[in-house]
Amino acid sequence: MHESRFIRTWRDAARGLELHVTPWRVVLLPTAKCLVADLWIDGFGSPRGMLLFGHAAQLESSARVLVREGWAHTVLGPERDVVESHADIMRRLRGWGWYGAPERKPTWLVDA
Repeated sequence: MHESRFIRTWRDAARGLELHVTPWRVVLLPTAKCLVADLWIDGFGSPRGMLLFGHAAQLESSARVLVREGWAHTVLGPERDVVESHADIMRRLRGWGWYGAPERKPTWLVDA
């Protein structure tokens, strides 16, 4: 797959902000349906992490199943094409909350 500016922005942020991100995360649902999120961010949003989708159609009406399975998710829509600064990304991450192991919590979040 082609790496979009969105993915490059988050990969760059991951290096600078101590994040663990995976582009094009495949999630297998109990219904045997596979969803592909544009990005997965470990430790934020829920114990299973945060899935970012660029378009609502990617969810294929599976939002409730994702929540039931413990995934946090958001659809960015047109926001996906906006290059965010590290400060913007940090603000977004704080809003989603940290759910990972305490010893893996990014230092910028601990110091906040």
